[in-house]
Amino acid sequence: MRSSGAFSAEHVCAEEKTGILWPVTRLILLIGALLAMVTSVSFAFVWIPRKAIGRMKGVKHLSVRAVPLLAVLMLAAFVLAVARATPYELTMPDLKTITICTSTIVFAILSVLAVVLAIRSFRFEMNRAARIHSMLVSIACLGMTWYMAYWGLVGLRIWAPW
Repeated sequence: MRSSGAFSAEHVCAEEKTGILWPVTRLILLIGALLAMVTSVSFAFVWIPRKAIGRMKGVKHLSVRAVPLLAVLMLAAFVLAVARATPYELTMPDLKTITICTSTIVFAILSVLAVVLAIRSFRFEMNRAARIHSMLVSIACLGMTWYMAYWGLVGLRIWAPW
């Protein structure tokens, strides 16, 4: 028998039994990626001042550290732009909505570049802890890029009509 109400059987998703393992795994991966990205910002509070005062003169290949940090900052710009935008502002192209669009694109590009640099860093002479940390942050950024791309958030022009 068909329902004649507003929510007919065609409009309601069928419930599907799933185990708890996959949702919990996704949540753990998401939290782990976000924590890795936060450590990148924390780590920058150590190495940027040290570089500025000249205590890292012999350190080369700072791009392996800087590119993942820039990717994380682009993701932060995306989150802040979304959080600070009003529903009305989301309907037109302005600074916030253009920031939403461009920051996700730049984040994706920097995430790929960060992984490439982290992989190439194994040929460089550099601090092992910095290399491993950069690799973990880069992988976290790439995973977040994949997740955002899956949900259609990379390059999102929220002001554009369907």
